[in-house]
Amino acid sequence: MIARLASHGRRRFSGGDEWRAHLEALGIAGMKNPVKGAAEGALRGTICDGGRIAGTVILSDDAGQFNVGDLHALCWIHAERNVSELNGNTPYQHEQVAPALDRM
Repeated sequence: MIARLASHGRRRFSGGDEWRAHLEALGIAGMKNPVKGAAEGALRGTICDGGRIAGTVILSDDAGQFNVGDLHALCWIHAERNVSELNGNTPYQHEQVAPALDRM
């Protein structure tokens, strides 16, 4: 997708219909959610080109779509995903895990 967009000289569009027609002409429209992907890429490119992202940390739940930039931090709010999978193997472990799961 990036190569197709970069190889084309056109950079400005009057609206969503014109943008989608451009993506279709480039053969991008058949991709999964092409408008969103291309728009997010264009936005990021604009921010980077303007020098406004240097040193910016991307904070996420480690989902692939957030694997951008040089600095990445994991969101502590999503830590409960791992805790909720705890089971424990013994009655004592079950007893210790249950209160933590109840607090979530």
